[in-house]
Amino acid sequence: MFESKDNESNFADQHQEPADAHEPRADYLSAAREAKRAGDKVLAMHLYMTAYEESCKRSPLPDMDAIGALREAWEVACDLRERSMAEYIFDKLEPHLTGDETERFARRLQDLALDKLSEFGISRADLEDMADLISEEIGAHAHISGITPIVSALYPESEDGAGEEQPEGQLDELEVQAQQGDQSDAVVEGEASSTESASADAPAASKARIVGVGKLKSAKGKDADTRTAPRRTMDFSDLVGFDGIIEDTRALGIGIKQDEAYRLLIDTLRAQHGLDKLSANGTVVYRTSSREDASVFMTAVVGELGLPAMRVQMQPGPQGMPVLCVTVSADRQPRLTGRMTLDAPGVLVLEDIDLWGAPLIEAASASDGEGIMFANMARAAREAITLISTAVANPDIYVLASMAGDAPDQGYLYDLMEPMHIVDIYLPDELERRAIWDCMALDHPSIRQLDLSRLTRLSRNLSRTDIATAAREAVEDAYRQGLKSRHYVPVTQEMMYEHISNFQPLDSDEYHQLEDAVVKEFRAQIERFEAEGGRLGADDAMGW
Repeated sequence: MFESKDNESNFADQHQEPADAHEPRADYLSAAREAKRAGDKVLAMHLYMTAYEESCKRSPLPDMDAIGALREAWEVACDLRERSMAEYIFDKLEPHLTGDETERFARRLQDLALDKLSEFGISRADLEDMADLISEEIGAHAHISGITPIVSALYPESEDGAGEEQPEGQLDELEVQAQQGDQSDAVVEGEASSTESASADAPAASKARIVGVGKLKSAKGKDADTRTAPRRTMDFSDLVGFDGIIEDTRALGIGIKQDEAYRLLIDTLRAQHGLDKLSANGTVVYRTSSREDASVFMTAVVGELGLPAMRVQMQPGPQGMPVLCVTVSADRQPRLTGRMTLDAPGVLVLEDIDLWGAPLIEAASASDGEGIMFANMARAAREAITLISTAVANPDIYVLASMAGDAPDQGYLYDLMEPMHIVDIYLPDELERRAIWDCMALDHPSIRQLDLSRLTRLSRNLSRTDIATAAREAVEDAYRQGLKSRHYVPVTQEMMYEHISNFQPLDSDEYHQLEDAVVKEFRAQIERFEAEGGRLGADDAMGW
């Protein structure tokens, strides 16, 4: 799997029949050349494709003759301006191209698309003029203030209140968009007067999270041409309930760049040992029972390091097969080739590596007749292996990974990431859970009257993300009830119990306590209404 393409071709040749056997592929190649010499390019293109497909049926990997036929079909399709067929051939041919060839072929495919638009009366000059016009109009009246993923929609207010100010109206608009699932990510800020008026009318809602997020000050007294300060990423100062994990991570030299004592230690070690830096940083592996907590914490580590990051994770593909999904930070320009590369200095984040083993092995062990799809998967697996080994060996690249606490040994993946530094992310203890509930109460005034001590006890067995999600769902439930009844509906203790119980294991003591508390309160409501002589409806009894 991990050898060169020549070795792959040799592997494919081992599956070929003897040379004197009759090969339909050779007949198709000969017929394609004859059709091309006769001037019938359409027939030649399809015959070349048929020769390639016949070769794929005979071997899991096409040999050089089959790839040559595919290249011939590409040239003919481009000459005929058959954009759809050229795009289909490019998908088949791309795993066998070098980086320069891929870029050249992609540019040629783009030219075909532009030529297709010209058939409808849209020239390249028209497209350029339209793009320039749109850019000029946007720049004349507004500017893009930020592309806002849901994790970084809010940021805490700095202690001195300077350098991180954002218009309050813009903040509220982002929150409303996040709650309603708005498809738009870009927020365009208009004139200063309209921004200030929006801040007075927008509803004040805050986002449920496990990071400590404070209110942002409105940008008053600023000139209309003054842009807001650049938005910073989440770091350790934003996290709540991760105190122990932060200390373990700082013990590895991450997140203490402002520590003068640590700098002096580094200078002493360099002077005494005669080394500028270690040959490799290795891999920091976060082992946890909550993958969501690990993902949030690694995001904060990336923000703490302040370096460009690449995130790789295994996700189900459109055809049901697991594929490696690669995302990069905004300050990294994606390459046209789409190949996974990471320049130093940087951060490589590998999510849920315990889920990688089986799909990578399956991709590498494609059997006869499974076609070219597995060649693409095998190439991606090779690139992932190369990327990990290169990043681990580079002292200027930090490698972060996450895995489940009960994951089996992944063998060669673990060998690639050596030396590994294991940091365990346990479920939050009582102090950390109370800190999370205090943070949620700070953001949501409607839950401040609840018994937070009891909520802290009953939220045992929940991860930090589960606690934040349960609290947010309860607040949203009360919000919807208020809209329905046309008056303010507070968050009750029973509503919070109901949402916490959704995350508790069914056989836990906390689940039974929550169940008993909800039933007890339900009976108390019935007794109160009967004592008052009122008539209790089903919705009233459930607190709806």
